[in-house]
Amino acid sequence: MRNYDNLVEAINGLKSEGYDLDFNLKPTNLYCQTLDRSFDPENFKVEEILHFESDDSSADGRSMIYVINTDAGNGILVTTNSKYAQELSPE
Repeated sequence: MRNYDNLVEAINGLKSEGYDLDFNLKPTNLYCQTLDRSFDPENFKVEEILHFESDDSSADGRSMIYVINTDAGNGILVTTNSKYAQELSPE
């Protein structure tokens, strides 16, 4: 399990490990703009989930990084627990 002190350190560390794709959350899948490709749940694996909280521990200060493997490469999805964040389906 990876251990990082903050969100920026985690993103930079994962990028240096080869998780160089950025994924965006869509209602039914993940999308990678670099590849111009969508990935359905059966086409990617979440390797690890990293949790981060801001100093004040408010709900708006919580973030998660999903470390993702696909057949086309590896990358990350960064989400927040703010009231504007989309929900990630259990699938």
